[in-house]
Amino acid sequence: MQLLKLPEVCRKVGLTKAPIYAGIKAGKFPAPVSIGERAVAWVESEVDGWIADRIAERDAGRAAQ
Repeated sequence: MQLLKLPEVCRKVGLTKAPIYAGIKAGKFPAPVSIGERAVAWVESEVDGWIADRIAERDAGRAAQ
């Protein structure tokens, strides 16, 4: 299991900090885990799962057309 810091998450998903935190607040993006007093990171497999869900939504939309 690997943890990703925010810059890595941003690069991986193609979003900036604000939409990521808005997604977390809305329950639509994986929440980070605390790794220190003032540090958080994301579980890579959860971020990968979020990406896979976006792909599945896209593909489901294509199948419905």
